[in-house]
Amino acid sequence: MIATKQPGDEVHFCKNHPEEPATVQCKVCGAHLCYDCKCYHYGQNYCESCFEALRRKDASKDWIFPAAAIAVIAISALLFLLTLAGVPGAPRLAVGETEAVVASIAGIALWHAADVVLIVSAIWALRFRRWARKGLIIGGAMSAGRAVLWAGAFMLSGGPLSPALAIFYLFIIIYGLSIILFYSSKALRDEFRAVRP
Repeated sequence: MIATKQPGDEVHFCKNHPEEPATVQCKVCGAHLCYDCKCYHYGQNYCESCFEALRRKDASKDWIFPAAAIAVIAISALLFLLTLAGVPGAPRLAVGETEAVVASIAGIALWHAADVVLIVSAIWALRFRRWARKGLIIGGAMSAGRAVLWAGAFMLSGGPLSPALAIFYLFIIIYGLSIILFYSSKALRDEFRAVRP
């Protein structure tokens, strides 16, 4: 980035990168910052330390977002463990022909992929990493999609869909859709965008 100096203007450089011209000043401490070092929060620019202090100060107001991420971690971990324990309706390791074994392993991997994406994304969401919100939305779609897919496959295979099994699949679908709706909200989108412009 090239700094253009007008007559009478003083060119400032980033406090973290002395070779980079500053583009903004921190609202709190006045430090000069380059584009990569600024933290943008609700229309104001901050340095990283001041932004972290601001986040800590606002933490009591933002409890719902970390709580939601912790809930996603807990529920996804529980679903992961229930599947490993062999809950009815979830994919299981087949025995017998090689094709059946390979297909069951692929099914188990696809089923657990949603939980892994959700858990990893939720952990990073606790630190408001920008990509975490999109990861949670993708994981929510994967979670809802796997329940629809396996419910359809279960019925096509001739297996009776018991009330307990229907509730299990319905819970996973609602869980995935809830994650999508929550993390698509404008308020949360603004929170994640506040970390970096």
